[in-house]
Amino acid sequence: MGKSVIFIRGLFFVAAVAGGIGCYYWTSNINAFLEKAIVGDGKVVDLIYKRTGSGSSASYSYFPVVEFNDVTGARIRFESRVGTNPPAYAKGETVRVLYDPADPTAAKIDSFMSLWFGPLLVAFFAVVFGSISIGWSLWNIAKERREKWLRENGQRVEAKISRIKQKNYSVNGKVPWVICSEWKDPRSGETLIFESDNIWFDPRSYIADKDAIAVYIDPENPKKHAVDTSFLPEARV
Repeated sequence: MGKSVIFIRGLFFVAAVAGGIGCYYWTSNINAFLEKAIVGDGKVVDLIYKRTGSGSSASYSYFPVVEFNDVTGARIRFESRVGTNPPAYAKGETVRVLYDPADPTAAKIDSFMSLWFGPLLVAFFAVVFGSISIGWSLWNIAKERREKWLRENGQRVEAKISRIKQKNYSVNGKVPWVICSEWKDPRSGETLIFESDNIWFDPRSYIADKDAIAVYIDPENPKKHAVDTSFLPEARV
């Protein structure tokens, strides 16, 4: 497997683990806050319309500004960290607030979104990144098992090399190459096109003197195949 692909798959795994850890600590902090929080009544005194995100993912949301009196009678004003569009609250609307008497300025609106949106978002991305990493690993394991079975139980044929091309995408700045070959099935008369796995360097100099390449096929279904590029000096993806 190419180093670039291994690196990217590792990044997904690290992101998933980091997200899971972050979600755990964020949730723990919220629960600790709720244990000592006091409930109060506040009023929405303003809605701040501002941009969130950047580039093509940028959007605009309304963030409520709330005022309330704490247990000492002090007037506290805070801006919610959660914004929505359309706004979830209207100016003058009464809302319940939660605050720590030791730090009333870090108050929150008593709502599911205000409390749990952050950790849920982090958990969502952790699940997505984790699923990609695990799915990628399982796919690679299944692919390696299939290729091993084909080499041990499949039929070896010599396929004529038709072209060597680069794909139209890149991974970590590298564009993969593939070896394309064709073979005519003597039983059906059908000409099958085989394509190697991604090769992360230019293989042309290594096959300049080759007209054909070995391909292992499933005799019952020749479309299931594995192109043998083991003669190349570097690992394939």
